[in-house]
Amino acid sequence: MAARRTSVPRVPSEVNTNYNTNWLDTLSFKVYYVVALVLLRFILVVTRMENDVAWTVFHIVHCTLTWIGFHWIKGSPIVEEQGKYNRYTFWEQIGHRRSFTDTQKFLTLVPIVVYLLTSFSIQKHALGIDVLNVAALLLVLISKMPGMHLVRLFGINK
Repeated sequence: MAARRTSVPRVPSEVNTNYNTNWLDTLSFKVYYVVALVLLRFILVVTRMENDVAWTVFHIVHCTLTWIGFHWIKGSPIVEEQGKYNRYTFWEQIGHRRSFTDTQKFLTLVPIVVYLLTSFSIQKHALGIDVLNVAALLLVLISKMPGMHLVRLFGINK
């Protein structure tokens, strides 16, 4: 007889009450995110762009949008939160100020997978394209590190 898996209730201090980010913890978000990436790549195929350029555009667009969305925009549009999260970026709000939650791991893994797909799909490696792809990946990954929590380089986006 198989053991029944019971869920352990969370302690109230561990419950993510930030309505701006708690929806990211759902499986449906992860499925939507992957489908959106596939759709973006399909759009680039339909435009008949050269394969190497299309993969690089795909990677750069993904890194740019996620960096702006997760690491630049601060606060929460939810009125009930009354400015509680105004000094935090979206990334800093994910996981209720804990590092390396499942959602954060997923959102860290996706740019790495996109970079690897891009890197292995490019047939004519040019130094400029490779540097651009690595720079975009590093910008996104460094921004996600726990040591960068509440860090504003050169006072930008303070």
